[in-house]
Amino acid sequence: MIYFFVFFVSYALFLLSDKSKQYLRYLYAGLGVFVLCLLSGLRDISVGTDVSDYGLDTYYSAINNSLYEHLIYLNRSDAPLFNILVWVFANVFNSFNIVLFAIQAASIIPFYVIANKILKGNVSFCMLMYMLLIYPITLNLLKQGIAISFIIVAGYYALNKKLFPYIFFLICAIGFHLTAIIGILFYPFSVFLQKYKNVSKKIFCIYVLVFGSIFFFGESLIYLIAPLRDAYSYQINSIGKGSLNISMLLLLFIFLASNFFVFNKNKKMDMRDKYFFYIILAGFISCQFDLISESLSRFGYYGLIFLPIYLKMMIDKSNKSSILFQYIIIILVIFIFIYSIIINHNQEIYPYYSKILGIY
Repeated sequence: MIYFFVFFVSYALFLLSDKSKQYLRYLYAGLGVFVLCLLSGLRDISVGTDVSDYGLDTYYSAINNSLYEHLIYLNRSDAPLFNILVWVFANVFNSFNIVLFAIQAASIIPFYVIANKILKGNVSFCMLMYMLLIYPITLNLLKQGIAISFIIVAGYYALNKKLFPYIFFLICAIGFHLTAIIGILFYPFSVFLQKYKNVSKKIFCIYVLVFGSIFFFGESLIYLIAPLRDAYSYQINSIGKGSLNISMLLLLFIFLASNFFVFNKNKKMDMRDKYFFYIILAGFISCQFDLISESLSRFGYYGLIFLPIYLKMMIDKSNKSSILFQYIIIILVIFIFIYSIIINHNQEIYPYYSKILGIY
C-alpha cells in the first residue's frame, strides 16, 4: 500500500535528520517533507472529497481571473490566504498537481518547525504520528489542513506568552479557515494556567459547562448561526446525520492511558504538559460534535494537531521504558489508521489513485 511505503520512506528520512547535524539535518527533514508533499501532489482529484469540490473550482477560478476577481469569486472572502496561495501557484506553474503540492507543504512545514523547536530536533516519532493521524485530514480538508498547522504555531507562542507572534499566526490561521478563530482562546488559557496551579477541578467544571451546553443546545445554535452565511445551511441539512466517532474514542483511550502511564504520584505535569493535555482533550470532545450535525467534528482538529508532539513529550518523560512505550503507541496508531482510513474510508483518501504514477 502506497501510504505505508511513503510513510516509511519519510520516517526514515526524519530519523536520519534526528541523527545528523547542521545542514544535513535540514536536508533530510526537507526530503521527508518533500516525499509527503509529492504523494499529495501526484494524486487524482478523487482522493479527498474537498479536492474535487472547492479545490478544483478554486484552481480554475485562479487561472481564469485576476487576483481581485478571484478573491471575490463565489464570495470566497472567508479564506483569503488560501485563495491567494492557490492563485499564485496556479498562475506561476499552471498545474493543479503543483498547487496540491504547495497546499500540502503549507500544511506540513509550520507543524514541523514548531515540533522541531519543542522537541529540540528529535522529531522522527512525532512526524510519524503526524503522518498517521493528521496527514490524512490534510489530504481532504485543504483549507483547514493549513489552518490547523498555523494554529499550533499560534498555540506555541501563546504558551510562551509572546503576544504579537501569537496574534500574527492566529490571523494567518483564520485567513486559511474561519473556524481557526477558536484559537483566540489559547492565550487566555495559557495565562489561566500560569495564574492557577491546581486547575484540574476548575477546568473539569468549565468543560462540563461549555461542552454540555454545546451538545444540549447545539441544534439551536446551528439554526441561529446558519443564516449568517449560505455555506452554513449545510449544517442544518446535516443535523442528526452524524454518528459517534469510534476512531477518536480509540485514540482518546491511547491518549489517556499514555498520560496515566507517565504521570503518577512521583511525576507531576508541568504547565506545558497541562497546556497540551487540556487542549488535546478539548479536541477529542469536539471530535464528537458530529452527533449534533455531520462534519462539525472538524473543530476537534484544532486540538488534535497538538497530539503528535505531546505523545513524544510523554515518551521522553517515561525514561527507561520509553522504547517499548514508543513501539506500543506506533502499533496502536497504525491500527487506528487502518480502521479509520482503509476500512471506514474516513476522509475519502483511500484507495489512492494517480494517473501520473499509474495507480488505478
